[in-house]
Amino acid sequence: MRKIEVKKGDRYGRLVILKETKTLNKQRRVICKCDCGNETNVYLGHLRKGATKSCGCIIKENKTTHGMSSKDIYVIRKAMIQRCNNKISVGYSNYGGRGITVCERWLESFENFYEDMGERPSKKHSIDRIDNNGNYCNENCRWATDIEQANNQRKNIFVSINNVRVSFDELAIFFGLTRASLYKRIFINNWDLEKALTTRLLR
Repeated sequence: MRKIEVKKGDRYGRLVILKETKTLNKQRRVICKCDCGNETNVYLGHLRKGATKSCGCIIKENKTTHGMSSKDIYVIRKAMIQRCNNKISVGYSNYGGRGITVCERWLESFENFYEDMGERPSKKHSIDRIDNNGNYCNENCRWATDIEQANNQRKNIFVSINNVRVSFDELAIFFGLTRASLYKRIFINNWDLEKALTTRLLR
């Protein structure tokens, strides 16, 4: 295998390569200058994969400058990254496993994420991708309630009433039904839509 050429001045994140140093445990290392002014000795492989982006100042900034590590929005960003990047994370198969990624800007810092998304409007809101097959980024994300998110799910069911496309969730709420009962009436009991919507639930 051809040896990867390391050039002085190559940039990776906040790090600029100064020179290659001794190999440790058969892994090549380089000395870099960070934008914050510090020099650091890192694995070349970590640098090229994007696992190392600074001398550690990014992590320190995230912990100390915004003062929001205990806030819901901080936890939301962390969970978003986990389900896209961590293969053992619950839900990875529905996100990272099917190609959903988090944009570089949001990966770089919490501040970038907060600047783009703003405050969470309420406890009922969570982050939602407008295009369910798209990535997490400013252009494709919004704060949405559970109902708004349910209407945007890949598995949601829609019906047409007077040429207007309406979701099961919206119909069920409007007519005082549960989604499960509406589904059963139409697809299991084979009721027509009018009967399914207007027949009162048995007590």
